[in-house]
Amino acid sequence: MVSTAINNVEINADMMNLIATYGMITPEVIEAAKERQMADILEKHNVTIPEPTWREQKKIWIIAIPKRYSNDGVRHQARGTTPEECKKDFKHRVSRMLLNHEDEESIETKAKKMTVGETVIEFIRCKEGEIKAATHERYVRCYKSHIQGSEFGNSKLQSVRLPDCQQFINSLYHKNLGHGSMKQIKSVVSQAFEYAIAKGYTTINYMRTVKINVNKCSTGKAHKKEAWSNEEIQKLWNGSLQLWKSHRYYYSAVYLALISTGCRVGELLAAEWSDIDFDKREFFINKTVIRYTDYETGKKILTVNSSKTAESQRTIQLTDDAIFWLKEIKKRNTELGRNSGRVIETREGGLATSNIIDDSAKRFCQELGIEYKSSHSCRRTYASVMREHGISIMEIASDLGHRDISTTENNYCKDRNSKETALEQKNAALRATRGNNIKTPETYDFREVSGVSGRI
Repeated sequence: MVSTAINNVEINADMMNLIATYGMITPEVIEAAKERQMADILEKHNVTIPEPTWREQKKIWIIAIPKRYSNDGVRHQARGTTPEECKKDFKHRVSRMLLNHEDEESIETKAKKMTVGETVIEFIRCKEGEIKAATHERYVRCYKSHIQGSEFGNSKLQSVRLPDCQQFINSLYHKNLGHGSMKQIKSVVSQAFEYAIAKGYTTINYMRTVKINVNKCSTGKAHKKEAWSNEEIQKLWNGSLQLWKSHRYYYSAVYLALISTGCRVGELLAAEWSDIDFDKREFFINKTVIRYTDYETGKKILTVNSSKTAESQRTIQLTDDAIFWLKEIKKRNTELGRNSGRVIETREGGLATSNIIDDSAKRFCQELGIEYKSSHSCRRTYASVMREHGISIMEIASDLGHRDISTTENNYCKDRNSKETALEQKNAALRATRGNNIKTPETYDFREVSGVSGRI
């Protein structure tokens, strides 16, 4: 039980909760104590707080944190939308690391006791605040679902070898996990082992060389990777304008805006009108809507976070269609009295989720008599249409916020032709090689080329 003493009187956890319940300890007092603790630890270790630097491209203040103040041996950055917020983040990160360091047992003693599970959870706690909340939630979910309490998780870290790691991965196949999930589990453990090496708990990351058998991974949950056809886009376009005359399917315009910009649905849902400059035909993308579980409270959190990757922070040029549909959304907002400043908002003025958009699209498509496709199909449609009309793959990848053009080429540029259309195109290509000679096998006289009498 956690306890302390004040004036020689022992105060246990229950008594501290009682004091807090009746207002003798307020959140303000706790916050002030934390600030004092951070100041003391920084002063003790002679840590000075550098002045933040403004990064114009990302619209954020940063301070580079020296490697000696890092838990994982890698340099990180303190960030904030103001200099004060950036300095506070620096103090929080550095003081937390120094406090952890003071509380640690000797490395050698601790390393001998550490289990794989303890290593993974320590790594996850270390990453809190350094990675996005949604990513942190995935790590925690991975640990609780697959590592905590398992034979592998209970193994002593220093006794783990390559066969143990491979056996752990093999033990997951019966859970019918997809290849992506398997890779994520392996990645979390591998990162934890790299962290353990940096901390001096172990010397080799055996998980890094473990193989995942793709053929043993589940394919039952594979998502269709489709794109809208021209005919379907025309129906979406006309249907959205027609049905809105009676104020139906407000969110249908979102699908057309996604097809016209290529941005992620979360990026459009997080966008504010201040991010869009119609005169310059520019859309500055630097944030996205995310939804995750806070494992401490068990509550679902819906919030706006920074963009998925560094490449995702970008400015795209708005096409004529994009301007049309963004202005259409703005017009619809005005008609409904929605004026929060967000491009997309709910009736209550709050953040919309991708589920809300997709659920509305299902009903919208059903009314139009076309097959429903997810909001992410709009992004693939943009890439496919641009590619079909000769736009360079690098330009498309830039619009989509991809670092690797192979991601754009392999996963987003889809063949939107039907099998019948594709076959006709193949026939036309081959006809061109023989001068449009339209003879068929039934009418072709092989004697002309073979010198053999009679028909074959």
